[in-house]
Amino acid sequence: MTGIRKLTVWLAIAALLAITLGATPSMAQVDQVGIPSTDAIYIDTPTSDQIPVVLPLNKARVVHLPVDARDVLATNSSVADVILKTPRIVYLLGNEVGSTNVLFLNAGGEQVARLDIRVEVDLSALDDMIDILMPDEDIDVISINENVALTGTVSTPQVSANALIIAERFVPAENIVNLISVRNNQQVLLKVRFAEMNRQAVKEFGIDFNWFPGLTPFNTTFGLLTGTGATANSFGNFQLDGTGGRLNTATNALEQHNLIRTLAEPTVTAISGEVASVLVGGEFPVPVPGQNQQVTIDFREFGVILEFTPVVLSDERISLHVDTEVSATSQQDAIVVQGFNIPSLTVRRASTSVDIQSGGSLVIAGLLQNDINTTVQGFPGLKDLPVLGALFRSSSFERQETELVVMVTPYIVRPVAPSDVAFPTDGFAPASDIELFFVGRLSGVYSDREELPAPGELPANVGFIVE
Repeated sequence: MTGIRKLTVWLAIAALLAITLGATPSMAQVDQVGIPSTDAIYIDTPTSDQIPVVLPLNKARVVHLPVDARDVLATNSSVADVILKTPRIVYLLGNEVGSTNVLFLNAGGEQVARLDIRVEVDLSALDDMIDILMPDEDIDVISINENVALTGTVSTPQVSANALIIAERFVPAENIVNLISVRNNQQVLLKVRFAEMNRQAVKEFGIDFNWFPGLTPFNTTFGLLTGTGATANSFGNFQLDGTGGRLNTATNALEQHNLIRTLAEPTVTAISGEVASVLVGGEFPVPVPGQNQQVTIDFREFGVILEFTPVVLSDERISLHVDTEVSATSQQDAIVVQGFNIPSLTVRRASTSVDIQSGGSLVIAGLLQNDINTTVQGFPGLKDLPVLGALFRSSSFERQETELVVMVTPYIVRPVAPSDVAFPTDGFAPASDIELFFVGRLSGVYSDREELPAPGELPANVGFIVE
């Protein structure tokens, strides 16, 4: 009984092998399309057609020939080793990246098979890793000589960047070509608010003396002189005229407070990964030396300058690099070159990089400027006398405080249908004569573009019940 059972087991194994070997030739045609694999290659019938074979570097494949082969001809043995194990079994070993072809001949010198072998870097581990970490993305890994190309389409630029990072763990970065495209190029709208408060305080008090010799006749006057703008006001003016000349005295007093509020709200849109900029201000001419001792005019920008680079990380997160600059022309430190008055620029600049949620706000604050200017003028020696020295000197005090706050809010935006966009001119109609002269309307009465449907009744009670 034991012998019969062993015979039955061996017969079952033989039948299974026969089924497997019988099914293998039908799979050979699928394996000859150039897909990297280490599976065996089965050739059904002798052929003179070229059979492409992709052989991973430092790996082997087995080729089964349809008939016995006696001679093997390899054009480049350094790329791949070809070992004829038996007249019908051949071993292929990948030595270095490159290509070669192999001819198999029978005893009569007739061609049995011709293989076009291409040895490439083994990327199966990289391909499997990308499939595991990014199962929902369409990414293909292609070997090009000793380089690797990443192709396909992904949902966001961050996925493309992550695939590149994974590939760098298997292949040097200089050998990677990233050809991955983003399925939908997402756009980012950046809304920026520049808020600046400028506060200035000026105080001045003193007595001015002016002597004009050689004037006649002699008389005295007393009055009140008032200045304009930011100059000091003069009161208690005293004028004394005589044969020897004229003496004018004026008491100056001024206290002035200024408060200026500046607000700019530029808005700009850019594609993810691209740089966008906006200028709210102007340009002023600057002379520049040119050829043949000629002077050319160049223009320098000033005002509110914004430059940003957004990268969409996901549907709700944005990596943002922002460069902001607020500048204004000033006559302080201005220079004159060949008759040209070139003003200086007061500049405040900020640069930052953050990861922020779509619709979130980033505030750049702390851009403070505090200027204090104190001046004392007077008659030498007399202005330093105690008590009476105040009659011979004039003092002025000026303080200017400026604070700038920049608020940046990015939004991920998508295009809409033209029918969904409303314009300020939609539905506008000029007023008729009756509406203009008797009612006082500047435009005709018009309704909205679309009348909203009347709200329907709900089938049940809704809301909250508080007990």
